[in-house]
Amino acid sequence: MKVTAIPQDSHVQSETAETDASGNYRIKGLIPGKVYEIVPSTEQGSQFAVIRPGKTTIVAKTQDILNVDFIGFERKNGATLYGNVQFDGTYKEE
Repeated sequence: MKVTAIPQDSHVQSETAETDASGNYRIKGLIPGKVYEIVPSTEQGSQFAVIRPGKTTIVAKTQDILNVDFIGFERKNGATLYGNVQFDGTYKEE
C-alpha cells in the first residue's frame, strides 16, 4: 500500500511512501509549517476493500509526527448470487 502526503501549497512537492509488511510507513521531506493531506491508497487487486479514514490532514513540524494511522478492512471472498428474470407478458400497468 502507498501513503502519500499531498501539500495544500501547489508549489510544494508531494511525497509518497510504501508500507512495509507490517503496515508501517515513513514519509520524509515534509516542510515544517506546511499543511498536508495524508492519503492511503491501494492498488487494484489489493487485499483491502476499504481504508479508513480515507485521508487525514496534518501540519508538518520540525520533529517527527507519530501515530498517523489508518485501518484497512480486508476484502472477503464472498458468495456470488445467480438468478434469472422471466417475463410472461401478462402484467398491465394501470
